[in-house]
Amino acid sequence: MKEKTNNNQKGSYLRRFLELNSITPKMVQDALGVSQQYVSAIINGSKSIGKGTAKKLNELYGADEYKLLFGEGSMLNEPEKKDNIKLVSPDNIDKLPSNRKTFDTPIEIQTIPVYDSTATLGLVEVFNGSETGNILSYISIPNLPKSDGAIFMTGDSMYPLLKSGDIVALKIINRLDIIYGEMYYVEYLGEDEYSEFKVIKYVKKSELGKDYIQLASYNQHHEPKDILLSKIKTIAIVNASVRYNRL
Repeated sequence: MKEKTNNNQKGSYLRRFLELNSITPKMVQDALGVSQQYVSAIINGSKSIGKGTAKKLNELYGADEYKLLFGEGSMLNEPEKKDNIKLVSPDNIDKLPSNRKTFDTPIEIQTIPVYDSTATLGLVEVFNGSETGNILSYISIPNLPKSDGAIFMTGDSMYPLLKSGDIVALKIINRLDIIYGEMYYVEYLGEDEYSEFKVIKYVKKSELGKDYIQLASYNQHHEPKDILLSKIKTIAIVNASVRYNRL
């Protein structure tokens, strides 16, 4: 009978699996709802991985439940890389847009947290993880530029390119790095200090001058709007979208 491997071997499998799939300990901590100390302990092998944790890691990321528990098998030293972790399959991923003018280096595989977009917090606060309860799940999309997080699309301003309920992966940028013609998530202030808007639009040059940008919809029933650059609180480029064709 084979002897069970020690915790260091099990932790070694988990550590390499997470590294291979670009999953950070913080992501695991948030997804499992456990402490940083616990995650560190199971990764470095000072604590064994329980059945419940192994099952959850399998459901979230596709890690081998048996190897997490026992560290046995031919792939112990070669953790598998998962092409899709939760929610996403290659036939429902749209890279936006196909003629992209950015030069971000694609990441072969990355795990992106999906946040509750109904939260009243701004995008920066949500993505910074100050409210971990806002993480609903995770998606993994191959060969995509680095993304800070994903949210659900609301409204019909980009219909039919984007529909309400689609998931959009975002990367927060500096407003000075805007590339005109790309699609962005924009948080901006209204005419008074109390109004704030959150939209996904194409960003174009404004005829009002360099201090302005124009927010344009794909839906022809929505008129374009010019806003001051100084009114922008947060802007994030849309890297990809995911659509549910059937529920």
